[in-house]
Amino acid sequence: MKNKLIIAITIILIFTAGFATAHAGDFWIGHNNNVNTSQNLDKIASKLSNYKSQVNTLNDTINALKAKNHDLTAQLNNSSAATQAQIQQKIDEGNAKVAEKQKEVDAKQATIDDLTKRLNTGNADINQAKAEAQSLDEKSSSVAGK
Repeated sequence: MKNKLIIAITIILIFTAGFATAHAGDFWIGHNNNVNTSQNLDKIASKLSNYKSQVNTLNDTINALKAKNHDLTAQLNNSSAATQAQIQQKIDEGNAKVAEKQKEVDAKQATIDDLTKRLNTGNADINQAKAEAQSLDEKSSSVAGK
């Protein structure tokens, strides 16, 4: 009877060790995927930061151009009829530059929005992977505890 009990315990330990080894490999693969995802998110966050910096620079340029536009408008109001045509031309050029910079800002903002969406999707994927890893860990713990 004692020998049968020892044999049964040995067999259970062998199967448990094999099961745990198999799940440890799966967990390590999941861990590597999490690390890669985290690195990719860091790259996206870096790009996002760079784009935000570019948007801020473009916004500063737009503000400067708007200020220049305002100054030119004031000059127009104080100028004589002979110089109004020249001033209007400058205003039009300023407006064209503002519109051009605004298009750049809009394009950068669209890129930022896309990267933010991808970052949020990546965070959801990481949370899903963490939940799955935790579930595997709980299953592994419950199997090892039995």
